[in-house]
Amino acid sequence: MFAWVLCFAVLALSGWGLAESIQRSLISFVQVPALVTEETTSGRGDVCRVQLSFIFDGQGRTGTYDVNTSCHVLPGTGCPVNVKVNPENPQDVVIVGHEASDRNLPLPIGLAGGAAFLAAGLLVIRSEKSWRRAGALGRKGLPWLQITATVKGHKSGMFHEVFTLEGKGTKGQPVAFRIKVAAWAKMPKPDQELTFHLLSDSGPAVILAVGERPWYRLATLSTPLVASPSLSR
Repeated sequence: MFAWVLCFAVLALSGWGLAESIQRSLISFVQVPALVTEETTSGRGDVCRVQLSFIFDGQGRTGTYDVNTSCHVLPGTGCPVNVKVNPENPQDVVIVGHEASDRNLPLPIGLAGGAAFLAAGLLVIRSEKSWRRAGALGRKGLPWLQITATVKGHKSGMFHEVFTLEGKGTKGQPVAFRIKVAAWAKMPKPDQELTFHLLSDSGPAVILAVGERPWYRLATLSTPLVASPSLSR
């Protein structure tokens, strides 16, 4: 549900931004002379914010133009320039000759929105796949296994954590296995003992229930749940 909400939120925001940008591109801007009053570099030096002073409709105005380029390629402070002014919003200006660097053009906004929507869509697909795996496992009516294990190894991935665990199962039998799970706030630490319940059909997909008020996590067994040679001696 969270993934779907995020996906639709990204779609709505990017669609709204694209619509605003397209509407802005249809406005007939008015060209007037202006003076650069200040330049500020933001981000990693690839965005320049230019403060401008000009007269429009008989009134002194100020405007800001964010340019997707370094300030070094723009006229410096105190230099005269020509700007295009949005008559509906006089603070919305574009420096003549640097229109291609305008951050409010439809193409950059559309590309950024499309990339964000693609990322959100991939999250939905991944979440749906995990949901189906968990549902298929839960519908089998299998008993939960209680396991008390110690973390013997831990490795962090980009989107998951891998734990090597050794301990005892429900009937006291020694077990050792490696499990891959998405990162969560209560991740066990190395050499920490952890008691949890595990739902498994002997396949790679398992469900973990951790804590007195169980917090369920879908996980993957990287190695099967087997008797531990080191604990059986």
